[in-house]
Amino acid sequence: MRKLLLALALLCFATPALAQNTQCSNRPAGDSSNACANTRFVAAAVAAVPLAGFVTCPANQFVNVVAAASLCAQPSFSNLSGQATLAQLPTIGANTVLGSIAGGTPIALTQTQLTSLINAFTSGLSGAVPASGGGTTNFLRADGTFAAPAGGSTALPRGYISGYTHSNDVSSPNTVLDFTVGTARDSTNAQNITIASAFTKTTAAWAVGTGNGCFETGTTIANNTFYYTYAILRTDLASADYVCSLSPSSPNLTGGGLTSYSFFRRIGSFKTATASTNILAFTQVNDHWYWTAAIRETGGLITCATSPTLTAALTVPKVQGTVIIFNSLYFGTPGSGEGVLFAPGFSPAVSIAADGYSMIQNVTNVGAAGQYNIPVDSAGKISFICDTTAAGIVFNIYTKGWIDIL
Repeated sequence: MRKLLLALALLCFATPALAQNTQCSNRPAGDSSNACANTRFVAAAVAAVPLAGFVTCPANQFVNVVAAASLCAQPSFSNLSGQATLAQLPTIGANTVLGSIAGGTPIALTQTQLTSLINAFTSGLSGAVPASGGGTTNFLRADGTFAAPAGGSTALPRGYISGYTHSNDVSSPNTVLDFTVGTARDSTNAQNITIASAFTKTTAAWAVGTGNGCFETGTTIANNTFYYTYAILRTDLASADYVCSLSPSSPNLTGGGLTSYSFFRRIGSFKTATASTNILAFTQVNDHWYWTAAIRETGGLITCATSPTLTAALTVPKVQGTVIIFNSLYFGTPGSGEGVLFAPGFSPAVSIAADGYSMIQNVTNVGAAGQYNIPVDSAGKISFICDTTAAGIVFNIYTKGWIDIL
């Protein structure tokens, strides 16, 4: 019977007149009699009986195995024997990229979505630059953040300095200096130098950043030595730091990472102990610096002279114009005597009395004492002179600190 139905079906498909036969009445499904069959009946009978070698698949699927166990599925690209060309792919909108944010089916990404997939630029990664926050004064730093230039944007007045207060570190006072935030005009009046966070520097060789060494190329710490501190600014204005130098006028910025710095400003000084490399204890109050313990100078007593005489170098920075703050005690065996302490390069009047006494003694072995502020020369010395009645009179100098001329 099945063979008969197949033959009838083929005959209907092959002969248009028969395929369009509508004279026979409808027959119920499954009717296997030899009654007249119309086209509709034949087509339904054929569809109801799977034929060997034929497989019917749902929409958008294909037969991927031709055999008794044929399967219908969507093919993957690996199942294709040919290669799809770019022209065969679906079109997407302008300025878009196919991708996925959360996984799953790829989508046409917008520029914003694409940017979110890119690494952020950091000190260790290349990638997308972060948003600047607007304005015209910030710049992109090497650590991937935007910040104001270390020099600042508005020129400060010539010679300006604020902050940069020095102190012995609390935990390591002998080897570490602490610095507060500060800003200053550089020595050439070309750039501002601003350091906007607290810093520490050690007495080791210079290395960039807080917590590292401060000593310039070729300089190492030694006993009984003054050193001069500088705020320094990179040539590209990207960052500022500190350096410690033997020079009171210009640090050595050659060698190592210091070659990247060209702007500087002296901001202070410090000294090591007489018999060790420990930093002497001090306190800075604005431009006044005070030793924690007063220092008796020149090894003790100084004998008066009747002509202008320089003292030995005193314990203050070796910068001309620095004002030494000291106490002096003047005494001796004569019953009277006068003396003057004064800045080098200036001569007192012919009459010491006319120049105003710095020291005067009227009673034998009864001393005169006072506190004085006198500018020193570039060697850290001051001058003194006594009158002819002061033979045998001596005096002491106890340095309390100095006023720095920055």
